[in-house]
Amino acid sequence: MNKNDRIIAAFLVSLGVFSSGVATQYVRSLTPDQKIVLLQASDTAGTAVPVDNTNTLPVPARK
Repeated sequence: MNKNDRIIAAFLVSLGVFSSGVATQYVRSLTPDQKIVLLQASDTAGTAVPVDNTNTLPVPARK
């Protein structure tokens, strides 16, 4: 793995997305374009906040 691959893997581990072993395997499977996107995200210097956009509002029970 090159330096950028290690940076991406460390970024994913720091977010709690993957363990280090799984992150390494995942990074190796990425295309160069996907790696660029993750490098840009990891280079935000803490100014970005990852969010989960799934709907977490309760659904009313049906009668």
